[in-house]
Amino acid sequence: MENKRVFAGGLIAGAVLTLAVGGCAFVGVTLYQGTKNGSSLEEVGNKTTMEKVNVLEGMIDDYYLEDVSAEDLEQGVYKGLLDALGDPYSVYYTADELETLQEKTQGIYYGIGARVSLDTETQLPKIASVISGTPAEEAGLMANDLLYKADDTELQGMDLSSAVALIRGEEGTTVHLTVIRSGESNYLEFDVVRRKLANETVTSKMLDDNMAYIQIQEFDDVTLDQFTEALDNARSEGMEGLIIDLRGNPGGNLSTVCDICRELLPKGLIVYTEDKYGNREEYSCDGTNPLEVPLVVLVDGNSASASEIMSGAVKDYGIGTLVGTTTYGKGIVQRIMQLTDNSAVKLTVSKYYTPKGNNIHKIGIEPDVEVEFDAQAYVEDGTDNQLNMREHFIQEGLTYRFTPFDTEALGATIDSEKMYDNLMNKFKFGGIDKPGIYIDENVMRMCYTHRRIFTQLVGQLIKEGKKDKALAALDYAEKMIPAINVPYDWANGAFQMAESYYQLGQNEKANKIIDELANKSLEYMIWYLSLNDNQLAIASENFVYNASLLDAEVRLMEKYKSEELAKHYSTQLDQLYNEYVTRMKGK
Repeated sequence: MENKRVFAGGLIAGAVLTLAVGGCAFVGVTLYQGTKNGSSLEEVGNKTTMEKVNVLEGMIDDYYLEDVSAEDLEQGVYKGLLDALGDPYSVYYTADELETLQEKTQGIYYGIGARVSLDTETQLPKIASVISGTPAEEAGLMANDLLYKADDTELQGMDLSSAVALIRGEEGTTVHLTVIRSGESNYLEFDVVRRKLANETVTSKMLDDNMAYIQIQEFDDVTLDQFTEALDNARSEGMEGLIIDLRGNPGGNLSTVCDICRELLPKGLIVYTEDKYGNREEYSCDGTNPLEVPLVVLVDGNSASASEIMSGAVKDYGIGTLVGTTTYGKGIVQRIMQLTDNSAVKLTVSKYYTPKGNNIHKIGIEPDVEVEFDAQAYVEDGTDNQLNMREHFIQEGLTYRFTPFDTEALGATIDSEKMYDNLMNKFKFGGIDKPGIYIDENVMRMCYTHRRIFTQLVGQLIKEGKKDKALAALDYAEKMIPAINVPYDWANGAFQMAESYYQLGQNEKANKIIDELANKSLEYMIWYLSLNDNQLAIASENFVYNASLLDAEVRLMEKYKSEELAKHYSTQLDQLYNEYVTRMKGK
């Protein structure tokens, strides 16, 4: 059980390495001839298994309505072996599929011009961004559209690479897409004509006040040269500040994002990975090209994988300010290993960590300044409210005091006294403390933000030794944003609230919060275990994620000597996780 606890705890901090088209991780192609060293899969190819495969083949041959080739059945066996992992990022590629994948990362492909990621809630491909001037834009597809069907094939539960392969195709051919769009009650139907696309992954321009703007749409092989050219041009035009836009960027090549980071970061780690054996691989910057001007990085919920590597490094080194909304949260790495017949497998092989040791998988990276994108304003008059926040700020509470765009102002510091005064004396919470009041989705998101900002203030006050004010702020947050209306959740800072109460010696108050969080994690684990084995395998990642949350919650209880509570949840965690392991082995 101890190994489980270590593993699960690592997931809590989470993040992801991705390939350009929609969040698949890519760290190069390795030729793999095949070895088997007493793995847990050593019984897969036994006599009984092969006999069963032969029986199934015979049944298909005798009774299946449609014609099917032996080659298709063979490829299906290989794909099924990878599907059994329950990992949407581990995939088998035929030789043709691998060739298509490699072409995409090299910057030329035949498709529709939309970048696609995986929506973890629906298990559907989601358009992260639409490339300007492409068939996708011309057809009317939009960011955040969920792709339900490609032609007659349903895409739900399909690995991302396979889904993308159905959308792409020969130049001049048409793909019929069935789309789910937020706010629309019916499916939307689009016929999109594929064409040859040069993957222009970087766009740039100069803004007012000598502010340079560089948008990186994905991290492909061609991206480094495009970025360095844009950066050199900006410098030659008198750049006094830089905005890097990673919104909608689903990721890309590890080597590419590291090379770009080497054009920006000081000397030190960019990112490091750890595999299941604890082997660590580091990617470093020699510090010869540190950025000499203030930096802002724009992010959103579709900024994933390689985007999060850059964002995490910028945040950890404090060389820039992240503006927007919390990133996707993918902190695992896949490696593509080519087989001798030119097919390949992509396997999740490690986790990656930011320079400060954070793995943001399933959590994402919170921006320094949280600003929801105003889509209506953008549609009406082209106003980009997130981009227009380039003149920055000192945090003083739920709002920020804007200052000239210079290095000193971009320290993104918290003025604890002004924030305390604003939150405690000036800000009005609009009656969200009234029992039973209805709170819609938009207001709830705002409540989440308010609670997180209280935790930021409290953390700063504790660092400054202002414990009385820290306790007063915590109690006020509990009063004005009560759990009866805004339930405790990891996403709204409840875990940090519990930890702060512990640090202030208020164990009873801390226990109340952490007990509710732990019970929620436990309920999710129990629900996933109520599914049948196939459903559980599909939801495996979600089960492990909730197990990791409960593990972190138990560890916090143990750290602050809430032994009875810790024992209660630790016992159940062990039982449920062992049940999960047993069922997965049975698969």
